Amino acid sequence: VHFLARFNGIPVGTATLSVSPSSAGIWNLATLPEYRKTGIGAALVHAALVEAKRRQYDQVMAILMPKGMA
Repeated sequence: VHFLARFNGIPVGTATLSVSPSSAGIWNLATLPEYRKTGIGAALVHAALVEAKRRQYDQVMAILMPKGMA
């Protein structure tokens, strides 16, 4: 499941919720440098978690490693 964040119609961030029968994970979280520190990444993670809950996953794995000043 792919998520795309837009600001004034411009794509500024993305995340992927990878699902299998036994697990779910959040991958490929990214925002454009000029839109970091604005809550877009947090909103993308939240959207992925809401979708995982909707699909009835009790746990979701995420390895989030910021680059630079993310």
